[in-house]
Amino acid sequence: MVYDVFTALDVTRTGKITRADYAAALKEQPTVEKIKVLRRSGMEGRMRRSSQSVELDEFIKMLWPSVTEKEIAKIHRWAQLRDAWHTVAHGAFRGEDKELRKAFNHLLMDGDPKLPVGQLWRAHILSKYEILQVLHTEDDNHKVTYEDFRVLALPYLQAKYITAETKRKMKAEEEAKDAQTFETTFRSMIAK
Repeated sequence: MVYDVFTALDVTRTGKITRADYAAALKEQPTVEKIKVLRRSGMEGRMRRSSQSVELDEFIKMLWPSVTEKEIAKIHRWAQLRDAWHTVAHGAFRGEDKELRKAFNHLLMDGDPKLPVGQLWRAHILSKYEILQVLHTEDDNHKVTYEDFRVLALPYLQAKYITAETKRKMKAEEEAKDAQTFETTFRSMIAK
């Protein structure tokens, strides 16, 4: 919830909250959770005292002044898992390589280029049963490369996360592209 509030305030998606971001975010209808987090953090006072942007670490310390570095590292990991989940589950997922790569990279741990499949469960992207069905393993520590992940998981993720509305948009875009290609080809043939 805290990270969700932070990302809602980070309107420009820079990883920090600027005064402009904060002002823009306040114009939106707030949730009860957002109001609670903002009051507890003292964000309004912080924005009045300083024009400097607020990064996630500072935001966390504003909420929990006695937080340790180890706890901050854990919160950063949770944020990565949340970002991975949001990449595929936000409603505009198209199953494109860049989206899948982004989710995969958020899930990676400690610079290892292989993904422990248990991270998919921790991020709530796939259930343990789905991991068994899609990646054929019950071992949370089993690691897969990006290529294996793409080949095995992409069709399942597309079926699970691409919404009907996104499918309609993708179809309309494809039809518009085909029409434009046809028109361009037709005009070039006439011009000859």
